[in-house]
Amino acid sequence: MKTLKSRAVERGKLIRSSLVALLLVLVACGGSGIDTTTPTTVAGTPTTEPANDTTAPPATSATTTAAPAELGELSYQLGWLMNIQYGGTLIADAEGYYMDEGFTAVELLPGGPDTAPVPVVVSGNALVGMTSFPALAGALAEGAEIRAIGVKFQRNPSGLMSLATNPVLTPEDIVGKRVGVCGSCVPGWEAFLAVNGIDPSEVTTVPVQFDPQPLVNGEVDAWYSFITSQPNALRARGIEVEVMAFHDYGMETVAEAYFTTLENLSGKRAELKAFMAAEIRGWQEAVQNPEKAARLAVEEYGADLGLDLDEQLLEANDQNELLVATPEALDHGYAYVSPEQQEQTVAILESSAGMTVSAQDLFDMSILDELFAERPELAEFTR
Repeated sequence: MKTLKSRAVERGKLIRSSLVALLLVLVACGGSGIDTTTPTTVAGTPTTEPANDTTAPPATSATTTAAPAELGELSYQLGWLMNIQYGGTLIADAEGYYMDEGFTAVELLPGGPDTAPVPVVVSGNALVGMTSFPALAGALAEGAEIRAIGVKFQRNPSGLMSLATNPVLTPEDIVGKRVGVCGSCVPGWEAFLAVNGIDPSEVTTVPVQFDPQPLVNGEVDAWYSFITSQPNALRARGIEVEVMAFHDYGMETVAEAYFTTLENLSGKRAELKAFMAAEIRGWQEAVQNPEKAARLAVEEYGADLGLDLDEQLLEANDQNELLVATPEALDHGYAYVSPEQQEQTVAILESSAGMTVSAQDLFDMSILDELFAERPELAEFTR
């Protein structure tokens, strides 16, 4: 009989491009510029969308309530492939946390460039999915009845990467430069320029693919990037780079939404709380033990992706520090989005992408509110 882990790994190998892109699928070379899942490459193999380094898992990661009711099978549609970006999820599955919380089986459905998580969840083929906020807002505008119930990243993961020998550190430095931007990063790039008052004619935008070798070769001066992924791919090769995070320059959004349908929020609250509890426990441990998360990505769940352990560990540490275990998360718990953060995110969606949506229509924190009230240990988040 196969374990949950083996089922997830085998399922991951079978599902690569099973869904048709829909809406604003803003996944690509380094994030959507607002907040998407972000493919990059290591030695030609896509990795992502974009952690600290202690070794012992936190005591809270093993804490559960009394024996849960059986909740049936869980299907979770990821936004990208099963690499370190999903380190907490991989730990939750490998350690049986979803089962601890009451699920009888688990399917982790990998994403990819041709995967649109929203229709998978809306159709009922997954309880929960992960996607970008532009995709979520676009789906709402089309009539989808969905809400973000939490986030993986407390800060915008996109930015510009440049060589240390030719640094691009501020928006003003971009003027007159050549910037490599992959196709699906263009909306985010244009949004960043607009927010910072830079006319596109003042910059040479160079169409590129995922591999940042053109930056190394000097063909461009900067590279639109997921700040924890491609920079570490180059650092693992001994190439020193600088990173300018968009979050520091007018793009203060949360990113990578856990989302579900209004129907599930009404009728499957026990399942949603169990899912978020397992995710939180996995991420509590991933932050404390990034090497464990990196090894699971390289050696098991992403074994067919050609991942490099050193690079994945570098990315795990940066991801934990810059995006996951931020001061905001340490203050209010993993995945939670404060009212202030909600308002910032919808304001940036409107100002940078022309998407008008209210925080009430985009977010629903009631699952986490109940979960943290019932199990306070899940709100504890430390580095």
